[in-house]
Amino acid sequence: MSIEKLYSDDCIEVRRVVEPEKGIKGYHYAHETSCNSQKVAILPFRRYENKVQFLLRQEIVPAWDISRQQLVSLTGSVEKKNPFLTVIRELHEEGGYKVLPADIIELGTCYASKALDVQYFLYSTDLTGKTKGTAIGDGSYLESIGQCIWQTKIDTNDSILSMLYLRLLRYLRRQTKRKEKV
Repeated sequence: MSIEKLYSDDCIEVRRVVEPEKGIKGYHYAHETSCNSQKVAILPFRRYENKVQFLLRQEIVPAWDISRQQLVSLTGSVEKKNPFLTVIRELHEEGGYKVLPADIIELGTCYASKALDVQYFLYSTDLTGKTKGTAIGDGSYLESIGQCIWQTKIDTNDSILSMLYLRLLRYLRRQTKRKEKV
């Protein structure tokens, strides 16, 4: 197999894979060098007035539309090769909530696109009864003009958020079934 770098800068590489023996004559994809193609995403939830609400980011995503904010998941680049601790930091940074490692629910991994090799580590946490503090942000302009909001329904173009939602619903159903058996 041959992997050729077609373009590279501080944040991204465009790569081309060739392996004629397997019928791959030139497959192009992007590799996010700034995070070694590893990110975290979290979809916190809470029970409020007999409904489940989800904590979402409302922010501008320049790759999609610079004229309006989108509903997206809380995400961040994996730091120090530790996605678990990164998700705790991101929840505090973007959402203002402090949680303990024992509060985190692992929901597996996924990829956002066949044109990008970023692996997302998916998480959730139950914020029912937790008090929101100050979202400290990461210092970037786009993060500073975004905000986290509670929603009962998820209507989004964010494929990562959609995957988080599906995985979290499956987790919550399993929890409900376990409680019914007890």
